[in-house]
Amino acid sequence: MPTPLPALLLPTDRIVAARFPSVNLALTYADATRAARGLEASHLSGPASSRALAEGLVAAALLSAETDDPDEAVSFQLNVHGPVGTVFAEATGAGHLRGYTKAKIIDDLDARARDLSDADLYGPSGAVQVIRSVPGKILSSGGAAVPSASVSHALAAYHSASLQRRSAFLVSATIGADFTVAAARGLFVERMPDGNVPAFVAVLEALASPKAVELLDGSLPLAAVCAALHLPPDGVFTELRPLEFRCRCSPERVAATLAALPEADRAALAAEGRPAHVHCHLCGRDYSVDVPPPSQTPQ
Repeated sequence: MPTPLPALLLPTDRIVAARFPSVNLALTYADATRAARGLEASHLSGPASSRALAEGLVAAALLSAETDDPDEAVSFQLNVHGPVGTVFAEATGAGHLRGYTKAKIIDDLDARARDLSDADLYGPSGAVQVIRSVPGKILSSGGAAVPSASVSHALAAYHSASLQRRSAFLVSATIGADFTVAAARGLFVERMPDGNVPAFVAVLEALASPKAVELLDGSLPLAAVCAALHLPPDGVFTELRPLEFRCRCSPERVAATLAALPEADRAALAAEGRPAHVHCHLCGRDYSVDVPPPSQTPQ
C-alpha cells in the first residue's frame, strides 16, 4: 500500500519503491543487512569479502524490485580483476537472498576492511551479468563491461548497456568496529521516458558527491534522504517486501541431485561405504547424504 513519505523512516531488511509524479522519477531503496550478516556467518567470510557480498545482495535486491512473482529469481554476478574475484548474489520475488564471493579470506585487506576503497576490493575494472529466471527457464540475460569496478558502477553499466534505461545507483555496505557487516543498503533513481531532465541531473550531481554515501548510514529518515537528492516532496512510497537470507537447497534436493547422477558415478560413491558430502556454494551449508547403490535408487 502507498505510504505517505513523511511517515517513513529509513526501512530495514526490506525493499521500498516510490514515484515522484511532479518530475516522473522513480526511486527504489533496499536494505539487506540481516541477510548479509547471515551469509557472512554461514560462509565464514572475512570482513573484506563480507562487504563485497553485502553490496552484491543489495544489488540483487534492487534489481528484483520489478517482479512480484515469488518464483522468479534475479542473479547479479560481478567478475573483477581485484582481490575478491567474483561476487554472485541472487534475490527472488519472495524476498529471499543468497550468494557467495570467490575469495572468502583476503589477508591483505581484512585487517583494514573498515577503510577499503572500491579499487582496493574490486580492482580497476570488471564485467557484470544479470540473469532473470524461473525454475527451468531463463527469462532474460544481459551484461556490460564495468570500466571502474564497483557494485554501483556495475548496476549503472547494466542498466545503460542492456536495458537502455537512465538510472543512477548508490550501494554501500559498512563494516563495524567488530569487523562484521554493520549495514548493507542501496538505492537507485530512474528517469522515466518523459521524466524531468533537470530534476534527474540534480539527482546525478547529488549522488556524485563523495559524501553521498553518508545518506545511507541510517542517521536520516527516508524523507531527508530524498530531500538531499533534490527530489520533490510529493513522493508516494510503497513497501514491496521484506528481505531475508534463505537458500533453496535442502537434504531432499541434494539427494535428488545425487540420484540423477549416471549409474557408474552412483555406484562409485556407494562403494565408498560412506555418505556423500555436498557443499552449497550459495549459502555455505554442508550436507552429508547416504548414497544408495543404483539398484536401490528410487524411480
